[in-house]
Amino acid sequence: MKQKISSRSAALLVALLFELAGSCSLSAQERGLKGVGGLEAEPPASLEGANMLKNPGFEEGPTGWNIGKCFSIDGAVARSGKASLRFDPSAKCGSTRQSGLKRGAIAYTVRGWIKTDRVDQKGIPRISVFDSTHGAFVEAGVSGSGGTNDWQRFEVKGNVSSGHIDDIIEYRLHTAGVTEGTVWFDDLELVPNSELLKVFIRYPNFRGFLWDDGEQVIRGDVEVSLPSCLTCSLNDLEAEITIKDAADLNVLGKMVLTGLGSSNEFRWDAGKVSTGSEVILSARLKRVGDGSTLAEYPAYRVVKKPASFRAGLNNWIDGGNTLVHAGKPRFVWGVYDRMSGVRCSGCLGTRAAYYETIRGFDGLSTLDNYADTRSNTVIYFSPFSAANPGLPDKAKDQINPWAEALRSRGAMHLQIVNNYHDSSKYRPYWAARMTDDEVWRAIGTKITDDGLMGYYAADEPDLFGHPSVSEVFRQYQSLKDANKGSITLQVFSKPAPIYAWRDTGDVFSVDIYPLGSGPLIDDHLAGDITGPYFARADFWTEEAVKAVKESRPVWAVLQLWTQGGRFPVYEDMKKMAWKSIISGARGLLWWGFVSASGMESRWYGPYRGNCPQPCDPKAYDDFKRISTEVMALEEVILSRSEVFISASDSSIKLTAREGGDGFVYVFATNTTERSVPGVRFKAGEKRFGTVEVYSESRSIAASEQGWSDDFGPYDVHVYRAGALH
Repeated sequence: MKQKISSRSAALLVALLFELAGSCSLSAQERGLKGVGGLEAEPPASLEGANMLKNPGFEEGPTGWNIGKCFSIDGAVARSGKASLRFDPSAKCGSTRQSGLKRGAIAYTVRGWIKTDRVDQKGIPRISVFDSTHGAFVEAGVSGSGGTNDWQRFEVKGNVSSGHIDDIIEYRLHTAGVTEGTVWFDDLELVPNSELLKVFIRYPNFRGFLWDDGEQVIRGDVEVSLPSCLTCSLNDLEAEITIKDAADLNVLGKMVLTGLGSSNEFRWDAGKVSTGSEVILSARLKRVGDGSTLAEYPAYRVVKKPASFRAGLNNWIDGGNTLVHAGKPRFVWGVYDRMSGVRCSGCLGTRAAYYETIRGFDGLSTLDNYADTRSNTVIYFSPFSAANPGLPDKAKDQINPWAEALRSRGAMHLQIVNNYHDSSKYRPYWAARMTDDEVWRAIGTKITDDGLMGYYAADEPDLFGHPSVSEVFRQYQSLKDANKGSITLQVFSKPAPIYAWRDTGDVFSVDIYPLGSGPLIDDHLAGDITGPYFARADFWTEEAVKAVKESRPVWAVLQLWTQGGRFPVYEDMKKMAWKSIISGARGLLWWGFVSASGMESRWYGPYRGNCPQPCDPKAYDDFKRISTEVMALEEVILSRSEVFISASDSSIKLTAREGGDGFVYVFATNTTERSVPGVRFKAGEKRFGTVEVYSESRSIAASEQGWSDDFGPYDVHVYRAGALH
């Protein structure tokens, strides 16, 4: 059987050994058929290795460090010990770095203590990790703040899984934009997270379902780290993957991977597995020679199902990471909502007719606003986090009537469940005498209306510390078992944490709020210095896609609320939306129609109608405009008919697809805050006539060399080009 060799490690050897008989004992969790797949047990918690940095507290002066201009050792100020690193700004300052660190691990914790004295508010003291081998920053870094602050501890856990385990990385201290004041650094850490072995199944990409009429090759990655033994050679190790029949315990196949890197691809052809069967993939890391086991990873279940089963699912994810709802591929375009008394009293009802009465904007009901703005997904945040699913009797059901009302407008419901945990002070009242598992299974079985898409399982847990990975993993097991035709969504404040949550849900998202906020470390690393920080829509979306290895849907949550006195106007919405789509988002959610700072406050005023209404009609008109423009191209956005188009400037990121109308659609954005004039687009031998610039009321005459256009800072253009025959 032909096996694909990982391009990242030319020495990777995949030996596939089929065995006709034989069995080994499985845990009770592995035995029998379950009807739904995925990771069988929560992975072991990561343990931290030793600090990789030499002289992390500068007690030995500059030893181990390359001290940059404007930096010096300060023997009078220290967080601990007798010294720290001091920064005093002047012209053309550099950075301080510790180089030559062998990567050795996939994930790291970056920590440090920062003290500031009268630092200008736009300045950012920061700590980051740089990939010296590939010449790029990796997603692991922390940033301090301006002003005057005593010693503050900063920490972030980041994934640096790209590249090889032997790559060289560098620990850097920066002071981007600091022109006034003084900064001190002390007690710095770069700690590898010691997860020796991690396995991620890239396909099947939805709950382990392998469809009998689709691709039959199971694809995955074995990720290896050696944080506790950075001098060890991976040549001494091998990874063994065993595939077993879940029903009769027979071993169906075995793969041995040698010549390991940090990430190692494997494939196994399940074409001979009969429909209705389930297989278990288990992995262990072994020493070459004596065969002793260093680490094992929880088993992953794959369930082969007929197309008829899939047809009966209300929701599922296709091989292109697109949501399919009621048999139709959907680009998710939705809003968060949180209603105040200005729109409704109580805002929860037990009949669909009640929800029809909730006031909206522009003379419409809220439900009609969803349809008017082409919103096909709604997350009714509050008070719906406490909505009753019909317990103890169906007469109390507040959720199915809402899903029914949404369905009448062509929209889907995502039920809030991130507070459905014993540890949450916002746990719904009706669940007071139920265990967590009883609550999860109730919400998974009681919502039966076809308007349901699924469940909102985590909201920025990386910021709030709740719910935990363990809680969400256990909840996911119950929800996917109780409602196989649903999805769960998790949303993070940044893309870095997604790596650790990949097997706890179906769809992952990141909040992208570029207006009215201060700069973050990631903004400066992307060259976005002045703001608004639209580059987040480019690289945060892209980093989220990388975190799930392009094998789970990524949606972006975009800003539709006032932050720092800024509410987005049409041009802002356009940049956020198309940048996220170009970078791989398969859906966009907007926060939102919400009270206090969102659309409700723009229409009725921030304090329930204290201004002439509508206060800001343009806000609704702008959102309706961008909604109409994006969703008019839904089929093109979801198309897999990609076309190669090149741009003459590397600052331009683009994607191009062929539409069903015979035109080629090119989505292009300037990823920088500088203007880029005269960008030339070309498509190999393909020639175009007139090129329409979508939604801009202009067109460009193309030549044999393609066409040219200008881009302002972070500009976005969508082109509709007709090929000449």
